[in-house]
Amino acid sequence: IALNLGGGKDKFEGVYNIDIGNYRNVDFVCSLYKLPFKDRSIDLLISNSVLEHVEYPEKVLDEAKRVIKKKGHFYLSVPSVCLRHHKMDFTRWTMPGLKNLLTDRGFEIINHGACRGPGWVIWHMLESLVVSRTKKGFIREFLRKLVMLITRPLVAMKVRENEKEENMALTIYVIAKKS
Repeated sequence: IALNLGGGKDKFEGVYNIDIGNYRNVDFVCSLYKLPFKDRSIDLLISNSVLEHVEYPEKVLDEAKRVIKKKGHFYLSVPSVCLRHHKMDFTRWTMPGLKNLLTDRGFEIINHGACRGPGWVIWHMLESLVVSRTKKGFIREFLRKLVMLITRPLVAMKVRENEKEENMALTIYVIAKKS
């Protein structure tokens, strides 16, 4: 059994979608603090840029520990160097902090890295500045497209697998296995 936590409208074949909202493609509407699954019943848990939107991420991680089978896998991505992007947006992580949260709960880190590297941070900051300083309309949209054009080479840069890139990344990820 595979679950996508907070997947909203996303739909992956063979994966149950869980969210607090009743969106199209959501299979289970429930709190991420109390998943409607038995202990050690899940083979794969996916949490893609969701954990920052819950007030108590540690509680969600404890629930993940409860439902994932021994030797089951957990894919977790979270923002690192990222502006607040939603009304319900509470937390940012570093790679050492994220790893500690998982290893403290009995997960073995299999892989980790940056999903969106430093180029994405520059785009995100500039695009957010344009939106915050301009009114809706032609000029804002023109400037947003200009920022996208100018930063495209930076966004397209391949993310290097090293600590410096992780430290400057917009989004980081961990793939873990439950011990």
